[in-house]
Amino acid sequence: MTALALRPFVRPLLITAADLLALLLLAVVALYLWPLDNDRLRPAARQLSYADAQARITAAVDRQKADPTILPECRSQALLHGGATAKAVLLLHGYHDCPVQYRDLAQRFYKLGYNVYVPLAPLHGNVDPHTDADVRASSWPTMRRSRWTSWRRSARRPASSASPAAACWPPT
Repeated sequence: MTALALRPFVRPLLITAADLLALLLLAVVALYLWPLDNDRLRPAARQLSYADAQARITAAVDRQKADPTILPECRSQALLHGGATAKAVLLLHGYHDCPVQYRDLAQRFYKLGYNVYVPLAPLHGNVDPHTDADVRASSWPTMRRSRWTSWRRSARRPASSASPAAACWPPT
């Protein structure tokens, strides 16, 4: 093809490219201006008393102690001073890990006067490391609506400074 034969196609191609660029620019501006950090989008934080939070944490740990499929070293860890402290720490372990990952760090924070809680994530810390081997993408929506979402939401909720690390853990 010659340069003369290509000219009729150049103008529509440039117009299409300009339209796509304008659409992309509009999307970027819209996302930049969209109120992503709006208080109406967040549920209200639920505060628990220290005693209620400690009871929930103790119940979660007791359930894990009674479950023979969970490794003893992978149970949730709660290092509480027996009363409210000025500061608290919530440590969340990584994928395919368990609370033992933070044993030393949790002890360090505890010695500094913090109440510390390291919860066990769903499907982690099992005696059989292949427990989640049969988990398929199709089962994620069910898990997402149940345990994982509850665990993730509880980690996002702010705990008051006078409560243990997981003032809202475990969720109801």
